[in-house]
Amino acid sequence: MRTPLCQRLGIEVPIIQAPMGGAVGPTLAAAVSSAGGLGMLVPWRADLDTVRPQIRETRESEAGRLSFRGVAVELRECLREVLDHLVPDDEVTKMTGFKLEGDQKKPTMRQKARFVFRSRERPDSATKAPEDAVSAAEERAASLVRSVYERGNVSTHVATTGGEVRQLKMYVDSALADLLQIHRAGK
Repeated sequence: MRTPLCQRLGIEVPIIQAPMGGAVGPTLAAAVSSAGGLGMLVPWRADLDTVRPQIRETRESEAGRLSFRGVAVELRECLREVLDHLVPDDEVTKMTGFKLEGDQKKPTMRQKARFVFRSRERPDSATKAPEDAVSAAEERAASLVRSVYERGNVSTHVATTGGEVRQLKMYVDSALADLLQIHRAGK
């Protein structure tokens, strides 16, 4: 049974394993993937020493298909949450000269970052790099999510996406360091 969901996720049957915390592991994720569905690992509260062997075991199984789409979405949402906490949309829209970009219904993450830096009275020349990092993170995350639908070959998808997510993380790290003033002088 091939559905639009199957086509979008690159699976054979419309079965998605629920991420059930401690009840999920490489064996179940691989079994669901082997059956043509979407199997998942749940590393949310696990440390790297726990997660690495699970990923390795899943990869080594017959169905070891790996997707980084969720990681990309979580990185983008982390950045969005920080910006939403630092500045509400209505404050940004009151900024002198503010105009919504394109067909947006609310400020973009870049516009929110610009508001944060201007409110700290940083010169425009000092805000360009962090604003660009926010934009790059937003664009790369969206691109990664779209690529799931466009890349037909699973091995190409996994190999390419892993590197893209690492690059996305660098942009998010850079943007968060500036937004949260992690490397401020005097700290």
